[in-house]
Amino acid sequence: MSNISGGKMGLKEVKLSYGEGKKALHVPESNLADFIKPISPDERLDPAEAFEIALDNPVGGKRLEDLVAGKKACVTIEDSSRSQPHEAVVSALSSRLTGARMVQYIVATGTHNPTDERNLKIKSMIEDVAGSFGLNFDVDVNASREPDRFDYVGTTTRGTEIRVNKKALDADIFITGADMKPHYFAGYSAANKHFLPGISAFDTVRSNHCGLIKDRKSNYGRHPWHYDEKRRDNPLVYDMLDAMNLVVEDRSVYTLSTINDAGDILWCQFGPIEAVTRAGIKRADELYSFGVEPVRHLVASPGGAAYDSYLYTGIRAMELTLEAVQQGGEVLWLSECADGIHTGITQQVVEDFYNAMKMDLQSLSDCLDRPDVKFHMYKAYRFKRLFEKIKIYGYSSLSDEILESVDIKPANDPQSVIDGWLQSDPDDKILFVDKANKLAVYGT
Repeated sequence: MSNISGGKMGLKEVKLSYGEGKKALHVPESNLADFIKPISPDERLDPAEAFEIALDNPVGGKRLEDLVAGKKACVTIEDSSRSQPHEAVVSALSSRLTGARMVQYIVATGTHNPTDERNLKIKSMIEDVAGSFGLNFDVDVNASREPDRFDYVGTTTRGTEIRVNKKALDADIFITGADMKPHYFAGYSAANKHFLPGISAFDTVRSNHCGLIKDRKSNYGRHPWHYDEKRRDNPLVYDMLDAMNLVVEDRSVYTLSTINDAGDILWCQFGPIEAVTRAGIKRADELYSFGVEPVRHLVASPGGAAYDSYLYTGIRAMELTLEAVQQGGEVLWLSECADGIHTGITQQVVEDFYNAMKMDLQSLSDCLDRPDVKFHMYKAYRFKRLFEKIKIYGYSSLSDEILESVDIKPANDPQSVIDGWLQSDPDDKILFVDKANKLAVYGT
């Protein structure tokens, strides 16, 4: 069903994702610059069908069941923060692993909460699926803040000391199950992120994220494996790839990579990590990248739950659409944040993130240069850098006090913000973006 429809007197109703539902807003047709959301192709497959096709037709011709025969395989699976169809991925891979000597599954949480109930459900699901295929297996959930569970494997050319989950290190082959979309500083969510941050120690992730986040080339749409050579320079991702190479050494890495939407698979390939990721980047750009003439006013939704469940995740919508807004422009951000500020492992983690979000940009920049920088400074820094260009209004379940403390102006009636823009400039063109957390919007 379309999320834009006509109305009285030339008004258009635009429905944007908000929590578990939709929020309807209205704008005169003549003032609607565009309504952007991910392209939804006609070709959509059930996950089980898509994964079987990919595994039966591997890039490079080597089948998974042959690759793992008699070997110990390390299989990394995304955590609950990703919209991946987890059980279908695990089932498809596990069905081909029966000839492996041993399978070490790791839920690649990075620094996310390993004891989150949703991650523990993924662990339990993997145990059930692997058991049903009679595999010799173990399941671990990466716990980045438990240093004894990690070993040092080397230092990258950019100086990041790489400590990785011990359970991965004696594998003969690595297999990732990865979902792909644009990522606001790592270029794309892709299989290489399963190594750093996915199965890395907390201090390793902190060094990578905080040490390289200030470089403006550490940004969405940029990746060393991009098909456009002009978009290959991303210092933070170069560091991630260095880390992966230190971990795997001369062993092979394969991936079952997907692009999914609402449970359907839009694209899927299995094969060597670089070849498959390159193909996935191209397809992700076809589905999720848009070029627009920058506007004065933008309305953006992260995409509803779970993309807007926390302030921490919801603010990505503004990162990924920033180029669509003129200097000095304004953004109306619709993000329910029903679960609060942050997914934190402890209340202290939540408070650290919130306190960082209340700091000014220069103070955050100074903190990032310190070796003892608190982890979430990098995200707060990127957020506060938005205010060099835009002003933000927020419609959210968060209190006005919280929104104002992080420099977001509360908009308890989002329609009144739009009406105010049009009252100031009756010829204004307003751009609407839904599911912005999956998009990459570029100014033309």
